[in-house]
Amino acid sequence: MLLPHKMRETDRIIFLHIPKTAGTSVYHYFCQLLGHERVGWLGVNFGFADLQGACDFDRFKVIGGHFTRDQAGNIPFEKTFISLVREPFSRAESYYSHLMSIPSEAEVLGLTGDINCDLNGQFGQHIANQQCAFLGLGTERGAASRLVDDGNTGLAEFSDADKLLGYIAEKLGLGHLPFPKENVRSSKEILNLSTKSKEYLGAILYEDRELLARVTLDHSKTTNQKLSRSPLRTASNALRSIFTFTRKVQSL
Repeated sequence: MLLPHKMRETDRIIFLHIPKTAGTSVYHYFCQLLGHERVGWLGVNFGFADLQGACDFDRFKVIGGHFTRDQAGNIPFEKTFISLVREPFSRAESYYSHLMSIPSEAEVLGLTGDINCDLNGQFGQHIANQQCAFLGLGTERGAASRLVDDGNTGLAEFSDADKLLGYIAEKLGLGHLPFPKENVRSSKEILNLSTKSKEYLGAILYEDRELLARVTLDHSKTTNQKLSRSPLRTASNALRSIFTFTRKVQSL
């Protein structure tokens, strides 16, 4: 998990809602935390054109929706970006099912109802490294490596949404509301995909998988590695080695 440790209480919180990552639940969470009047959402309070500066964002503390980091660049405030990411294969299947439930969306992408067939069409192009794209990292090979801890970005796997949102609430000086567990769906869904489709998904979602690995990195291992190289630990290990060697020599 990546925490926005440089976040200031005066920052606007920009929530980049990657499709099918519990973002609607995040919207309701912030509405409960701050009140509906302080939460601006694309499609509810403003449109895409407003992201170019036409909307009065001053009244909102949280601004979110299905837009990318680049598209949010013109919002005229100091910003902290947060987002949730998800295991790419299960997100792709969940997103496909969601689009199929909306006839107009399915028609736009030319969906047939067969995910194995539609991956080779517009849907495959649409979801290719889509999570990296939302975060402004690009979609080409190496995109995930551009993710840096800049102190103004908060990222978590969506099953860890409660931890990230709790951190944000604490930074704002507000009491933390627990994020409902039932809103965090499992990322271990069984995919109805052919072997060929899984291989194809592995290729077009490669950077999204790398992104997830970076976001879920166990930082405690890094801490332990640093501790093992600290001067105190190094000196202690050296003394232990000398003592062991001396005892061996004396026993000869």
